[in-house]
Amino acid sequence: MLQYYADYRREEKGEPPILPNPVNRMCTDRMKIKASTWYMRDVLGLNSWDAIIGIRADEPRRYHRMMAANEKGGNRWENVTPMYQAGVLKADVNSFWARQLFDLGIDSDLGNCDLCFLKSPEKIIRAIIENPSAARWWIKAEERTGQVFRRDRPNYKAMAWMADQLGRQMPLDLDFAGDEDLIDCMCGD
Repeated sequence: MLQYYADYRREEKGEPPILPNPVNRMCTDRMKIKASTWYMRDVLGLNSWDAIIGIRADEPRRYHRMMAANEKGGNRWENVTPMYQAGVLKADVNSFWARQLFDLGIDSDLGNCDLCFLKSPEKIIRAIIENPSAARWWIKAEERTGQVFRRDRPNYKAMAWMADQLGRQMPLDLDFAGDEDLIDCMCGD
């Protein structure tokens, strides 16, 4: 996706590449929202649909944003949040997955976008301490584009350096679980 938009911006607009950031979350927009909209509209031929979003009852800010988007209108879909309505909590989700015969091995603090720029620097640094190679893609993306994912904190190369320094000084049982992300993860929004 990043290469596609870098090529598009260079060839069609004569502009430099950009990276997703808190203001321009093109990763969520292009790879989730536009992709699912294309599928529902162009493949299935629907003019409107319900978007089932996995927001839990312990995520009220995300829930209220979704409902505000429904009230505002303008989308082809209505956001529906059955887990929120049913009172499902993070502990319930963890309990469900603990009873399954397999484990995806995804840390719930990291999700499927391991070092997402919406996560707190503390969570990112902890993730890099636990898996230093995770930072490679993020560092290369910033170096290749000459951009950063966020201007209001250190870049990924600096956070990898911090993780290396902390990893040398401390045991790996750092617990940042209570730390809030700087911005709610809204990838389902």
